[in-house]
Amino acid sequence: MPFDMILNLSESRLIPSRQSLKTWDVKSLNELTYLYFLALRVLLEDDATKHWAQHYCHRTMRSSDFDTWRTDGNDLYVLLYAVSNDEHNAKSSVSPSLIRDWLHHASHPKLDSKTQPLFNRLDAMFRIDDSNLKMSRRLIMHWRETDQRERQTLIDQLIQRIKSLGAKRSEILDHLKSLSHEYKQISETASAGSTGAASVATVVGGLGAGFDPNGHWGVYNDKKKKPAVIRRVSEKPT
Repeated sequence: MPFDMILNLSESRLIPSRQSLKTWDVKSLNELTYLYFLALRVLLEDDATKHWAQHYCHRTMRSSDFDTWRTDGNDLYVLLYAVSNDEHNAKSSVSPSLIRDWLHHASHPKLDSKTQPLFNRLDAMFRIDDSNLKMSRRLIMHWRETDQRERQTLIDQLIQRIKSLGAKRSEILDHLKSLSHEYKQISETASAGSTGAASVATVVGGLGAGFDPNGHWGVYNDKKKKPAVIRRVSEKPT
């Protein structure tokens, strides 16, 4: 293989070469880059995926401001290169320094303090005018304040949006699917637990213990056929 051809390749599964990059339109590149930041915020918050996500962020940010093609570039690096480069996106308003700062703090306790400044700029950076995407961004920015059902819905929405853009080879997709499966299992356990709690409450004097539909474990009073929480122990089962 000629040397110049090797230099035009990348390690990205989604966009493995400069030639393949030419098949993507600007709007799709912008939206995909935006979705990657939302997805990484989610993956960084879960114990099952955070170490992979931290490593991914560090690989993305090293050695440049996304202004040169890198043969070792992952999906996000190539996407940032594409939307930052005049050849592909002449009207870009991407802030490399803000993005690099957030990626640098991926494994840092102060990540939350870096998330709001970046996420408040994402809509403008990537020219997002879709109200559903903007709503998802706002909820994901405050991920820890969302409940079980909201998280499940948001993860599934991210998966569907990435797929709809023709990015089925996305490096991030399998990790989102794994997380979605985890949340579905929790939801199923919660539903079964809440039903069991209501049954126990009816049998033994109106009290019962179990998971409510949002995945919260607690003790319930079922005298009015509508369980009221007496004591909640934890947000998710362990």
